[in-house]
Amino acid sequence: MLGSRSDRSRPTVASFKSGLKRLTVERSWHDSWGTTKEMSFVDSETDQDPASSQSRVRLGNSQLLQLARAATDKVDFRRLTNRQASLRNWKWKTVANGFTAFSHGDGIEAALEVLATGEMKASLNELSHILRTNTASDHDMVMRSLYKDYIHGAVVHVVDPSIGSSSASVMKSDVESKLTVKTSAFERSRMFKNHEQWCFLEYYEKTGSADAFTVTLASVPEKELLAGKMKADRVDDLPDLAAAYLIEKIPSSNAVRVVFFAQASLTEEEPHFDQSSMSHSSDSTRGHQLARSKKRQKRLMRLAAGASQLPEVVRRRRFGTQPLADCNAFEANNSRCTCCAKSLRFLTRKKRCHICGYMICHQCWSIHSMETRDGRVSSVRACPRCVEFVNNGDYSRVDQENRGRIQIISDSGLPSSDPPGKALTNFLHEALQTSSGSKRKSVMSVIRHLMNQEKEDADVRSECSSVTSSVRLTDDDAKKYTDALDKRNAARRDTSSGRTVSLRTPGAVTTPLQYGRPDLETMSKPPDAKGRGRSVSTAISEGWDSLKITGYRRAKT
Repeated sequence: MLGSRSDRSRPTVASFKSGLKRLTVERSWHDSWGTTKEMSFVDSETDQDPASSQSRVRLGNSQLLQLARAATDKVDFRRLTNRQASLRNWKWKTVANGFTAFSHGDGIEAALEVLATGEMKASLNELSHILRTNTASDHDMVMRSLYKDYIHGAVVHVVDPSIGSSSASVMKSDVESKLTVKTSAFERSRMFKNHEQWCFLEYYEKTGSADAFTVTLASVPEKELLAGKMKADRVDDLPDLAAAYLIEKIPSSNAVRVVFFAQASLTEEEPHFDQSSMSHSSDSTRGHQLARSKKRQKRLMRLAAGASQLPEVVRRRRFGTQPLADCNAFEANNSRCTCCAKSLRFLTRKKRCHICGYMICHQCWSIHSMETRDGRVSSVRACPRCVEFVNNGDYSRVDQENRGRIQIISDSGLPSSDPPGKALTNFLHEALQTSSGSKRKSVMSVIRHLMNQEKEDADVRSECSSVTSSVRLTDDDAKKYTDALDKRNAARRDTSSGRTVSLRTPGAVTTPLQYGRPDLETMSKPPDAKGRGRSVSTAISEGWDSLKITGYRRAKT
């Protein structure tokens, strides 16, 4: 009996071991399949190093460059831009921001083609940083701004620009190029259908001497990418799609012309059907092809409509660089709207512009999007005048890599500046030595005025030991004037306090600021527009001569 029990238990143990082994094999196979076919976007975003991302693409860098250049050569922008007279057979529709879209072909007998053209006020520098992105966050932010049905995407691989540039026959030295491999997922175009995924390469090319650049987008087979893709059973791939941007500057203006072209070729492989289970007639096959072509046409038209959203992206980035008015620092006392001159009474609906700080009526102000440095989008209220200034501004030299408002950079490490008044003293020294006659008398008069002013300030501060109090200047003694200037400069160097602060903005000249004694009574009252106007006019009328000579004037307490 014991032997029979042991015999019966042996198959059970053997079957358990074989089942455990089979389960382990299936789990390892499932993990490897999930790694290649169901790679999440998180894995593609954590590491953006081009060297480490090479394993995410089966194709080599040279093969990717060949595909990119082949796709670029197929697009003839000269023919497209000169094709306006021959667009009779094209269907056209007006899209946003003054752009016009054209479509041609049915996808069965002729290839589907779309064309979108328009002009916008922007610079090549701004659009180049929008259309060529290197990180997944920038790519996701731009795509979400251009396409409302965008879900998510990733930057899978970035090709080193030095690859292929060694050969002069392949790439010219004056051509700037960049190649990246990306993925983008879009929402389904019809209900109960799968979402759409586009695996493509992006090739940016700009000639140094030309005021234009091109961006070519070409489909990459989904099987060639090992990362950055969604689950294969939840999305439909978009193969054989090619698109391109042409951005060229309009001469003698701050505007550019945008041309977008996209095409879906007819080389897509037909789906295979089981002839034993179902039979398809010619009508059903044509119906399937027609449904598929409509789906691809919708995707191409949505891509063309995304080109019309470029002005919105440029405008919100420009608003992000504008310094906003500090509405708590001063009160807006304008009694009429600065845009339409409407009276702003007590019960009138009005708001303050976030750019200029003036009050504007409810019919003039509008809400615009503003993009911060970290990519967050917020709202800003602006009047038509400020919006016009932002649209017509020249932002070609703005650093698009480090977006954000202009900030004051600390220059504590810079060497100390010269004492105040040294430039004026040197100027008076030179004028006194080189001038003669009436001009010399004028210079001496200015020096006497400065010495008297210094003496008055010393008497107010009860500093009777001033170096200028014991000096008596006459009209015929030039040496005393020179000695007085030297002593005045030395006294200013000795009495200068350590509260001199050097402030500068990026690209600006260092400016020393001397803090004076604060007036508590004046600081307790908020400044207004009228007060500022009176202070400036009073300074001009009463003390402009002294301000012009000394560069600053202390307020008497």
